[in-house]
Amino acid sequence: MNILYPQDEFQIDQAGHQRHCRQAQERVILVALAVWPDGTSHVPHFEVAEDEDEAHWQTFFDHLIARGLDPAAVALVVSDGTHGLPAVMKKRLPHARRQRCVTHKVRGLKRYLTYQQLPEPAQTDTPPRRAVRKQQWWAELKADAYAIYDAATYEATQQRLQDLVTKWQQGCTSRRSWPDASRSAWRKCPSLRCGRLRTGAVCAVTPRSTRLPSHTSAPGT
Repeated sequence: MNILYPQDEFQIDQAGHQRHCRQAQERVILVALAVWPDGTSHVPHFEVAEDEDEAHWQTFFDHLIARGLDPAAVALVVSDGTHGLPAVMKKRLPHARRQRCVTHKVRGLKRYLTYQQLPEPAQTDTPPRRAVRKQQWWAELKADAYAIYDAATYEATQQRLQDLVTKWQQGCTSRRSWPDASRSAWRKCPSLRCGRLRTGAVCAVTPRSTRLPSHTSAPGT
């Protein structure tokens, strides 16, 4: 995102008032969403940062820990593919396990779709256009993928994963690497029973005893 920051220069507006010149600078927002075993959640902290690198994530967690977060209480961190976070977790959250965001995993499967074997529409007066059928095809794959996370047991999870691999290998995927690609989407998922946690930053599953008041900060605060 872009944030307008005041500069040292001034300008006179149309009303004759002197105002700071502002310049847009690209920033990211690092967010912690705390989730408890009963499903309740809130955002205890977020910061505006210049990057998602290791240094900024370390500052982020240092602030959380200084405010009372018990690192040993964090059981699971769900995130996107941000590069700086894993190294910081080893230092600041040594007992936590990491899982990639479900939505990011499922979204990545789309690049394996091909529409050469797109099912023909039913014979109706107004058959859906090809673009609509493509959307339906992708929606079906997403539904099958998300169903893996809705399974009640580990065994059912593995069966649904195998069903996904088999169905879409024969149906519409274009690359020989599809079985490995689809299985890798669920590799290193220590918990498939946390629901569809979506995040572009960080999601920490913690006991209720570590609840912190909401707080925000920006660079320099």
